[in-house]
Amino acid sequence: MNAQQIESLLQSVRDWPREDRDELVEAARDIEARRSGVYQASADELAALDDAESSGIATPTELRETFEALRRA
Repeated sequence: MNAQQIESLLQSVRDWPREDRDELVEAARDIEARRSGVYQASADELAALDDAESSGIATPTELRETFEALRRA
């Protein structure tokens, strides 16, 4: 795929429904994480971890292990 094709695709993506754009962003983030070796947790993932911490669903040890796993992914 050349630069012009990518630009054309990105233009059409702007008109996609939000859930489709979100899905594309998630797929791109996964690819970027694989390529760079660095995973960036999404705002939703971080919020879920915060909720787990404040609700008592997860222990501090479980949360620490989850963050360590995210750092390694």
